[in-house]
Amino acid sequence: MKKTWIVFLLLAALISCDKSIDISSPTILIENELLSISEQVTLRVVEYVIIDGIHLNADYFEWLVEDSEGNIVKNDFKDSSMVYWIPDSAGYFVIKVKIGYDNNKSIQAIKDVNVYETVASLKKKMIGHWKGVGTRHYDNSEWGIDLYIDSTGHYWGTADFYSFDPYCNTGVFHSGRLDYYTDNLLDSCGVPDEASCATLELNEANNNKGFGVVWIAWIRYSNGILQPEHCTDLFDIEDLEISQDGQRLYFEFNDRGSDDHYEWKRKFDLVKQ
Repeated sequence: MKKTWIVFLLLAALISCDKSIDISSPTILIENELLSISEQVTLRVVEYVIIDGIHLNADYFEWLVEDSEGNIVKNDFKDSSMVYWIPDSAGYFVIKVKIGYDNNKSIQAIKDVNVYETVASLKKKMIGHWKGVGTRHYDNSEWGIDLYIDSTGHYWGTADFYSFDPYCNTGVFHSGRLDYYTDNLLDSCGVPDEASCATLELNEANNNKGFGVVWIAWIRYSNGILQPEHCTDLFDIEDLEISQDGQRLYFEFNDRGSDDHYEWKRKFDLVKQ
């Protein structure tokens, strides 16, 4: 959290008056300094102006929130010393409130804050039907992916491995084994939607990065009948970073397993279908 800073804007008319003036440093207060996406934030400004011993009540409060580029994110707050804001993205923001007095005089308070990703916000960015390319870091091998991810992190889809052998000896997330067999013969290089336990399980968000586990499903069909599935936690997800603009999804993570002392980064560049 960067240091809070306060700016005063007093009109010359107020300063030049031959009066006893006592003005507090208006301060924006936030209940919880650790702000997260989609969680309601209560903003309150504390201020007072006393002229010749008389307390001057504020005429109005004009709030706004700007992003790191100075663009207005929200300015339709109610006219009140206490308002509410629900951030819809992570990043650095500046909260401002202009307080008006005595018709034509004003004072301003400013506070800078950081908003952080949550497990829920990271998962939300990944929801959808996506097509694109996966890349593993240690040899830059690529594979095409047709991937579905739902709100629970459950995934399914197919993969075509055009950088290594044509027999598809790995699954959607490059598991090192097949996910889906028919009578012990390869039927699909991927995961059918019936494999409900195939999930990207995120259980922690720290400094805008996600942490969790990739679960893969082993399923077999015998004479066209789905056999009970077996799930395995393939590897840990570490330092998951996601970029999503509505039409394009990019994410990467380290998949260090329990017996692996190296970082194996996987990257996925996908387009919404």
